[in-house]
Amino acid sequence: MRRRFVAVVACAAAAALAPAQFSPDQEYQQFRAGSGLPGGGLAVAPNGQPGLRGALTYNVPVAYGYEPRRIGGVGGNLSRDQWLRWPDTDGRESQGLGNGTAWFIGGLAIGRYRITPSYMVLSGQLDAVFNFHVEVPTEYYGIRFAGGVQDLFGNGGKFAENFPGDRDYSGSFYAVATRQFGDDVFATAGIGTGRFRRGFVAGSARLAEYAKAFAEYDGYAFNYGLGLGYGNFVGTLGYGQGVHAFFTLGLTISLKPTTGNDLETVRF
Repeated sequence: MRRRFVAVVACAAAAALAPAQFSPDQEYQQFRAGSGLPGGGLAVAPNGQPGLRGALTYNVPVAYGYEPRRIGGVGGNLSRDQWLRWPDTDGRESQGLGNGTAWFIGGLAIGRYRITPSYMVLSGQLDAVFNFHVEVPTEYYGIRFAGGVQDLFGNGGKFAENFPGDRDYSGSFYAVATRQFGDDVFATAGIGTGRFRRGFVAGSARLAEYAKAFAEYDGYAFNYGLGLGYGNFVGTLGYGQGVHAFFTLGLTISLKPTTGNDLETVRF
């Protein structure tokens, strides 16, 4: 437990030094308030069950895909300052409340491949994108692999509205690997194009039965926080880009009966 605490504190200290930006020329700012991908806001266990146990992130994907007939919904806000704030639901940025995002995500299978699509609403104007994640049936020394795309059709925008370049294709493809270490400790690394071209790393570890710490570098800045969960409900709160407070609220539902331990290892 002490080692986990030291690791989380170290990540938090590094994150506090990260620059904070909400300028219109910031790339992919519509995608800085949650990933809309597996792991974001709802941890995913190796067996594909979302919740609190498993690999948890804020703004980057993990390799584990949702098992079939598992669905989830997540919503939250990244504030423009250090205080937790409710999303700006009317779509006007003049209030300066932050960047609200919500997404719906679910699992299905094609053969031995876990497919996890999601529908992601980027603002109060209800502009939305589709994301697509595929976990491949391969395991190497405990490492699981996946690939996918955030903003499949590239219509989410690279910059702020009406800023030069905003209408360019904004889809971001990625490859990601995740490994479990011990009981409910996970590490993730990946790289891709667009939003993910600088690479990303993430880690999470359970602190108590209903609490988990997580930290990540998303290619632009460090994000870190705490996940709290009970039953099918999971919430996170923390700091994005070092100084911007964020929160998410998530719910996961199974459309079929489930059995076994949440962290059951799946062998392909």
